[in-house]
Amino acid sequence: MELTTDTGGRDPNVYASIAAAGALPVFLQRAAAQSAGNSCDTPIGDMTWAGGVGKLRFQVPAVDPGTYWILTAVQGGCWRFGDSAGVLTLTVLPSVKTEVPLPVLGGAAVGAAGIIVVGLLVLRLRRPTR
Repeated sequence: MELTTDTGGRDPNVYASIAAAGALPVFLQRAAAQSAGNSCDTPIGDMTWAGGVGKLRFQVPAVDPGTYWILTAVQGGCWRFGDSAGVLTLTVLPSVKTEVPLPVLGGAAVGAAGIIVVGLLVLRLRRPTR
């Protein structure tokens, strides 16, 4: 996944003071209305800055399905990303198994494959040396 900052048409230097601090460690926290506060306990990477734009590339960690707040550690605390419109969230969906079933081979196919493998081994073992 990639997260990129946007000035929303405002001053292109809106993040200058944050960018000046360098890379920002970024975290996930389960979104819950009854949460006692912000917790920086599931790290997902560091947001880096170039030309006033922050970018974070990360893989979603192994967390339970649900909605998560995206937070950063600044000024000695852990703060959620967001503005007056709301808090930035990430929704994690249940994983989908992508196992591909192996074909079931009949007895004749297994026997033929075994004969071919044994034949190749015999040919390799009998190769004359120079």
